[in-house]
Amino acid sequence: MKWLINILLSCISFSCFSQTNLILNGDFGLTGSSWIATGNFQYNSTFATWHYSPGYAYLADFSGLPANNISGSLSQSFFVPSGTAGVNVSFWFRITSSDNTTAIHDTCRVTLINLSTGISTDLGTLSNLDKNTAYTMASAVLPGIPTGVNWKLQFTAGNDATMPTVFRIDDV
Repeated sequence: MKWLINILLSCISFSCFSQTNLILNGDFGLTGSSWIATGNFQYNSTFATWHYSPGYAYLADFSGLPANNISGSLSQSFFVPSGTAGVNVSFWFRITSSDNTTAIHDTCRVTLINLSTGISTDLGTLSNLDKNTAYTMASAVLPGIPTGVNWKLQFTAGNDATMPTVFRIDDV
């Protein structure tokens, strides 16, 4: 799983290729931005566990500590201009977990939703089994998606009652 909402805009008549980042505050350095966080999903620059610059999003209790029985979502809407060749969704993630089993207990699902039709595309699911000691990039290339419409990128995470996991998302 890897993701950063970059739009690949092709200039058909000039055979050129350019990228435009459609996500605002993808490094989570600013609070109160265009991200919508619900439940226990939060974003700020309180902690130093960021990827490139201060700020990241995370699922944890409200003091920033790992916790069981929590859930939340993080989302941002953006417009894909007409004629866009495709979308490259990428982001960096770091997952820490107390769970040392081989079973999935905690998950973070990444979805792209067409706000005109309500149809969602599941880009992937991270879990406690994906825990790592450093940030890892996840990405998905989506050629030929409908353009000229609004989309929403959404992270939905939850921990069960056993061994907490912290999902960290950065540089979207």
